[in-house]
Amino acid sequence: MEIILASAVDNYLAGEGEMAAAQAELLLDCDSEDPLEVTPILALCYVMIGEWECLEDIDGDLGEKSAIRPLLRALASFVNGGEIDQKAVAELSKFREFAVELKSPTHDTDEGYLRDISSERPSRAALARELYLRCEPALALYPEFMPQLLKTIK
Repeated sequence: MEIILASAVDNYLAGEGEMAAAQAELLLDCDSEDPLEVTPILALCYVMIGEWECLEDIDGDLGEKSAIRPLLRALASFVNGGEIDQKAVAELSKFREFAVELKSPTHDTDEGYLRDISSERPSRAALARELYLRCEPALALYPEFMPQLLKTIK
């Protein structure tokens, strides 16, 4: 299962959203409890391939402890309705470190970041950067979204 997950991540990073989504769905079919936490990658794959209904179907599985859920809600509302859902922005703003990371002009993966993220207890800032880096390939497909989002985040 870990090999399939690694392959799904590789395919996602290579822009092969459909293949990555199929692999992630396979993992969830094998174990719906999601012990490898594949649902966030699947959500990003759905964004990448524009499967908004599928994204909506797994929204509840993304959980409330990660900034990915409000971020993807904001993106979906922007793509499907032309405006960013302000409720999603308010929820996203609760994740302070991630909001700071979104506003940052650079997202360096320097030695300090690598040391921090690889440590036993990575900082919240490092975890926020890791999440941003995971989301970046999907977000890059909607270049008009980030400037609009950044205007609304406090």
